[in-house]
Amino acid sequence: MSSEPNTAELSVLRELAAAGAAGLRTASQWQSWLWHAERFAYLGFTNTMLVWAQRPDAVLLHDYAGWKRLGCQVTGGEHGIRIISASGTGKVVSLFDLTQTEGPATVVKSHKGASSGIRPGSQDALTALALRAGYRVAGIRPVETPTIDWEAKTIRATSGDLPALAAQVAHVLVHDDEHQCGTVTATAESASVTFLICRRLGLDTSWITFPHVTSWAGSDPRANPAAVVARVGDRVLRAALKAFVCIDATTHPTARSVTGPRRAVVAVAARDSGTRAGTGTTARQRSDELLRVLSEAAR
Repeated sequence: MSSEPNTAELSVLRELAAAGAAGLRTASQWQSWLWHAERFAYLGFTNTMLVWAQRPDAVLLHDYAGWKRLGCQVTGGEHGIRIISASGTGKVVSLFDLTQTEGPATVVKSHKGASSGIRPGSQDALTALALRAGYRVAGIRPVETPTIDWEAKTIRATSGDLPALAAQVAHVLVHDDEHQCGTVTATAESASVTFLICRRLGLDTSWITFPHVTSWAGSDPRANPAAVVARVGDRVLRAALKAFVCIDATTHPTARSVTGPRRAVVAVAARDSGTRAGTGTTARQRSDELLRVLSEAAR
């Protein structure tokens, strides 16, 4: 469902997303956003922030017509999650979460993270992903350190060491050459894409660390750290989407039914969602104020 461009509502949504971005200041807050964004990377950074702010436990999103095509009905009285259309028209679009619907059995593909175990074909998926990026994968002995030969366009990694291979693949997805890899921002980007790839494959992510957001986005309001966070977030999601397309085509996602008690689905989402967007005190207060504006407008 969509409406004609509404300048006032569009302004509120953009400010809500910016307030959420401004609230991402620590490494743990950034990781919480990544946990959430893995589900909705296709929406882009701004809209992942809008979904997170309005419905942090969201699981699966479609518009009203999309749920109807799947045999589900949006529950009466539910308010849509308002996001900005990616079409460039400036329209505001309403999406509804799985937990806002009811209806007969519908089978969907589940791209769960580490809790579902390592997805079969992960080594092949990473190798194919490297090839799509223009790199071949060469084996090394276990005692050797995984490396990238940028000139020869070769990733050298131990066969079977999936986390190390994922990290190297993430580097080549988000950076064009080794000269782009020496900054704190580049470290944050590579670590983020590695995290999302590992989540998608069901690999352990506890070994991945992230630099403090203010170390690469800054903290001086005059430099607009929220805009820096948004640019990096979009770069990360674009690289991750390339990875997801290849991974999902190469491995075998699990089929599951979306019927049954929606509460069970919510419990899983709540466990995985991390903290809410805009956890900094000022950003959280502004987010709450903007959410009240959207709620009043929906009545």
